[in-house]
Amino acid sequence: MQRRRSLNLADTLTPALLGRETLQLALIAGLSAAALLFAPDWLRVVAAVIDAGLALACAVALVVAWRNARPTPALAVYAPAAVAFLALALANIAA
Repeated sequence: MQRRRSLNLADTLTPALLGRETLQLALIAGLSAAALLFAPDWLRVVAAVIDAGLALACAVALVVAWRNARPTPALAVYAPAAVAFLALALANIAA
């Protein structure tokens, strides 16, 4: 009988995954910045809600990376992303 594998979130912080995640976060941040500059008010509100959700998701990913036993480059990805998405959410709401 095959043994069940346990879910270890720290194992998901591979360099390949972090590279893809960085590109995805940068693309979404760019779209949110474009919404801040060019979009109508209702779309800015939608972008702000998405940005707030991503800031929360990045904060959770940051906690997972922080609790990892070995140093990980995920800290360098998720910490600035959480701050950037929080700033974009606040800017989109304020605009």
